[in-house]
Amino acid sequence: MACFFVALLRARGGAAARIGLAAVAVALAGDVLETSTQLHLTAALPGSAGALGLLAIGSRGKNLALAVVDACAGVGMAARGRIVGRLAGIVCIAGGVAVVAGLVHAPARPALSAGNAVAWLLILVYAMAASVRRSQVRGDRA
Repeated sequence: MACFFVALLRARGGAAARIGLAAVAVALAGDVLETSTQLHLTAALPGSAGALGLLAIGSRGKNLALAVVDACAGVGMAARGRIVGRLAGIVCIAGGVAVVAGLVHAPARPALSAGNAVAWLLILVYAMAASVRRSQVRGDRA
């Protein structure tokens, strides 16, 4: 994800690229907190209330940061793309909204994973298409 935003920055991606890159760093910190807390909890079962609280903070913080990543990637795609890029950007933004919905509304919890999966798949396809397009313009051979 960081590579996507670095490439977007190099292509004059603006504030969306900078915010997205910062959100990737926040998501990484949340993931480290979540994973280290999980490892601590499994070593000291059943775990303390404080450790469970840290686990919730790490998990929710990571997922909220990933929702921001999805939205920033969507804004970057929509701003730079033609109609297909704009549609992909809108769907990425919708993926970020789905993640937030999954965080705040328990029955919508499956939307959390689905929103990230759809957004990340579109980011990958967009990056691959941009790479192919760029190499064709330069005349690179595979």
